[in-house]
Amino acid sequence: FLPKASAECAADGAHLPFIRNDFENSLYNGILNLFDEVKTQSTFLVLGLVCNPSTRRFEWSDGSTLMYTRNQINLNFDCVEQQQHVVARKWFNDWFRVDDDSTLYTYTILCVKNASPVDAKCGEYSPIDYPKDAGRPCYQIHTESLSWKDAEAQCEADSGALATINSADENKFLWRSAVQAGAVSGAHIGAYKSTSDSA
Repeated sequence: FLPKASAECAADGAHLPFIRNDFENSLYNGILNLFDEVKTQSTFLVLGLVCNPSTRRFEWSDGSTLMYTRNQINLNFDCVEQQQHVVARKWFNDWFRVDDDSTLYTYTILCVKNASPVDAKCGEYSPIDYPKDAGRPCYQIHTESLSWKDAEAQCEADSGALATINSADENKFLWRSAVQAGAVSGAHIGAYKSTSDSA
């Protein structure tokens, strides 16, 4: 199952999720909550962990070392012999080992594509049409009704961030773009009040 999931992602120039810290774990759980069809107790997100045949231990599919795990899951075993893969269980907020040929559960495949540094080509994003210089940022308007946290997670999953507004011109441009896209009730931006603020 894992090779098939990896191949499906690789065909799009993407990979299965790497989770290297608590923040990324929360981020992927937040992304799963955006989709109604995976808001169930049995949501199993297939992770990008592969068995290295030389070391006979798991590593991330980009070859990097596995340093972070959830719930003290034991991954220190011969993965060539055991033939298992690792999934993240959203409901329990943990990781779980499943036999490669198991059909007991429904698995969710989430492909992650790392964006290249912003340049003159914005890919699926649009370039801000001012100022007329090479350093202008790229943007994309999402019209889904999301909380600020979920909007932040969606942008980060897309290798972006909520918009920062540094001038009146930027504010006008982004507001006009949001309205043209149908987001007439407002849009989330990157500004937030820190919990350490007294006011």
